[in-house]
Amino acid sequence: MGLFGMLTDGKRKKPASRKALAVPDGDSTVKVFTYDGRPLGKIRAGKKFKLTLHNAECCLESIYTGTLMDGQFVLTYEGKPIGFLGSGRDVGALMNATERHDALLLHATVTGWASGGWPEIAVHFDREWLKNSSEK
Repeated sequence: MGLFGMLTDGKRKKPASRKALAVPDGDSTVKVFTYDGRPLGKIRAGKKFKLTLHNAECCLESIYTGTLMDGQFVLTYEGKPIGFLGSGRDVGALMNATERHDALLLHATVTGWASGGWPEIAVHFDREWLKNSSEK
C-alpha cells in the first residue's frame, strides 16, 4: 500500500481545501505521473474529468512500483492525491500559474492503461488563457 498525503513538519495531511482557479480546456497537454490511480477506478479511458493541481510539498509512494517521489505540484482527485505533473512543453505554464493561484482546476483524460495496471492520464488546458490570467 502507498504512503500518501501532504508533508508538513514531518506530519502527513490532506491538501488544504482552497478554492481552485478553473482553467478552460484547450490544446495544451501535460502528462501526469500517476502514483495512485485507485480514486480514478470508475473513470473509463477517453472520459473527461477534473483534477486539482496544488502548490504544496508532497511525498507520494507509488502503489505500483514502490517508488518514492517528493514534489511541489501534486494533483488530486476529489481531495485524494493521485500523482504529479509529468512531462510536456507547457509544464512551466502550469507551475507558474499554480504559484500565483495556489490551486488550479484542470480538465483531464485517462488516455490508456500502462502494462503495470495504472491509468495513463493527461491534463488539458488553454495555455493562452492561463498566460492572460496572470496579468489580472
